[in-house]
Amino acid sequence: VVSWGTDPTEAVDMWIGSVYHRIPFTMPYWLDAGFGQAGSYSSMSFVTPYPDGSRTAVMFPVDGQDDVPTSFDSDTEVPDPAPSHGVVGYPITVTAVADDVSGSWENPYGVQLIDAELVGPDGQEVDCLLSDPSTDDHLHVMATMLPLSPLDPNAIYTASMTVAWDGIERTFIATFRT
Repeated sequence: VVSWGTDPTEAVDMWIGSVYHRIPFTMPYWLDAGFGQAGSYSSMSFVTPYPDGSRTAVMFPVDGQDDVPTSFDSDTEVPDPAPSHGVVGYPITVTAVADDVSGSWENPYGVQLIDAELVGPDGQEVDCLLSDPSTDDHLHVMATMLPLSPLDPNAIYTASMTVAWDGIERTFIATFRT
């Protein structure tokens, strides 16, 4: 991953707070990482045993996480994961791996988002843009739920995502505070 015009902390926060650039951070089996900066460019590389690893997945934000940002400007990520929306809510994702590659390069583990729901502090469902590798060929190993509006500050949300990969479904639930 690469960024321009940020210090190291801002670069990492920006990558984790995005959609596509979050993928390497949430890969369950990365073994090593390296960070470098030259002038106003930051770069980070990850070493993974891809595709080898037991079938598992990671949801982010994680259950119980505090201080989750309320928004994400999708126009700042290339490619833009929500091209007609601009500033949206913070991305919620599930990144999956499996024992063996069973699909194409665009979707090596057959990741499919079956169902997703984000419930806000008022108990109402939040409108979200849903994506997986079948609808967005940049996701490869990730399913996403992107709230269409920024989240409320200092509020509790519950996200539920049912994802299938490697032929098996699993539901992930995370309650987090912005």
